[in-house]
Amino acid sequence: MTYSAKSTRNRHWARLFLIGMWVLTTACSSTTRLTPLVRAPADRGAEEEEIRESIVRYQIAHWYTNVEAEVFFVSVEDADPSPEFLHRFFGMPRGVEGGSRADAPKGSQRWVLEKSTRKHGALLFLSAIQWHSTDLVKVDGGFYCGVTCAATGEYRVQRKNEHWTVTNFDVSLIS
Repeated sequence: MTYSAKSTRNRHWARLFLIGMWVLTTACSSTTRLTPLVRAPADRGAEEEEIRESIVRYQIAHWYTNVEAEVFFVSVEDADPSPEFLHRFFGMPRGVEGGSRADAPKGSQRWVLEKSTRKHGALLFLSAIQWHSTDLVKVDGGFYCGVTCAATGEYRVQRKNEHWTVTNFDVSLIS
């Protein structure tokens, strides 16, 4: 075997080595970026509960002074949230209950009322969570407290320092 044949074989192996390293590096870097989005269902569910909690607390804090509600009703994807979720709001100045406890305005009734006590309330509603990255989600939602008391829009929620925080509510309809 001549010197030029060894040199050609070495270049061939060097190219294969570099291509292999490039493929390995590319595969590992894309897997690293995607791994946080691929979580166990239990982890994703717990995280989504934290996201919803931050939105409900945001809604209550921002509509608290504008709405004459004695109780807040929460509806998640057109259903009552779990009792464990509602328990997160235990001890708040105004009660937090499932959306099915709300009586929507009809006839001469102009406000949302609690079915049994007839207290004035506000219905806070949330749609499905749309994941845009591991640290950013968007959720359609809003509130409804009566014939002339409502808003809908999109909540932008970001993870900051291991906590989910509403950073913006882009209003699409207000009454």
